[in-house]
Amino acid sequence: MSTLCGGKPDGVSPTRFSHAWPAIPASVPDARHAVVDYVRDASGPDAPLGDIALAVSEGVTNAVHHAYLEGGPGEFRVDVELAEDALEVVIEDDGRGMVPRADSPGSGLGFPLMATVARFDASTPDAGGTRVSLRFPRQAQAA
Repeated sequence: MSTLCGGKPDGVSPTRFSHAWPAIPASVPDARHAVVDYVRDASGPDAPLGDIALAVSEGVTNAVHHAYLEGGPGEFRVDVELAEDALEVVIEDDGRGMVPRADSPGSGLGFPLMATVARFDASTPDAGGTRVSLRFPRQAQAA
């Protein structure tokens, strides 16, 4: 897990952001703010910051509420990459994978909501856990 130094996550460069948080409810706003702040600083105010904030909140909330039901909380990781044509956000955990939860605390709208604001993909990697990929097209820069 990366650590916070002076309030900024480790793993930050002009085109890449990477950080891990404990999968607890208090980490949801921390992750959302860190990603939005990074994108605003690295990409400018024209980035779809509201859509990014919404999608990151939904993705990390899923990790907090669904990944680690037994054995205590684990962690989730958020990686952001700024490419010329798109911004990609990947949220991963090492939890139980995408297994339905009968006692779900949510309404089950997180994945469809994320899909309305970004190109969305969710999978269970061979090693386990869940990987959510969100791709936001970038506006062409005016010459």
